[in-house]
Amino acid sequence: MAPLPQAAHYEAKENVHENPLRFLNTGTIFCVNFPMKEHEMRNINLVFLRLMIAAGLLAVGLPLQAQQASPEKIAGTWSVEIAVDTEAFFLSLTLGASGEGLEGSVSETYGSFTDLPITETVFDGTTLSFQFIAPTPPDGMERAVLVELKVVDESTMEGTLSVPDLGVAGQVKASKQ
Repeated sequence: MAPLPQAAHYEAKENVHENPLRFLNTGTIFCVNFPMKEHEMRNINLVFLRLMIAAGLLAVGLPLQAQQASPEKIAGTWSVEIAVDTEAFFLSLTLGASGEGLEGSVSETYGSFTDLPITETVFDGTTLSFQFIAPTPPDGMERAVLVELKVVDESTMEGTLSVPDLGVAGQVKASKQ
């Protein structure tokens, strides 16, 4: 095993910034103290302080962002607005927490259909997905309607609604009543 190089300490009295390689010596590790003015040291301290504050905010923010909603928090009645191209549709979604997760029903605001059960309900704490069979435009035939909503907060969900048989999809915004 080769012997470790000796460390040398050098106090820079010249302008080391112009040619720092001039101070290197084969087999010796130099520890060079660059003279700093007081304002330069303050600037470094401020940068370090800012980095520490940013790291602290990030450490606090990540757990808040990762929090998940419980089924009980999103249970209730929701006003649902669906935008498909230039048309808007309005539904009422009722969710209830059960031992197995969530169950519920959906109704069209103008009475085209009422209390249709939602099926294949999956809620992982951040995303709610389900489907229901409903009469759909343009011909009133019953088709599967797929919904996927992300929980924004305890009173708002946003996502998509699609009718695969028609190749139609729209944006959804749900607000808790």
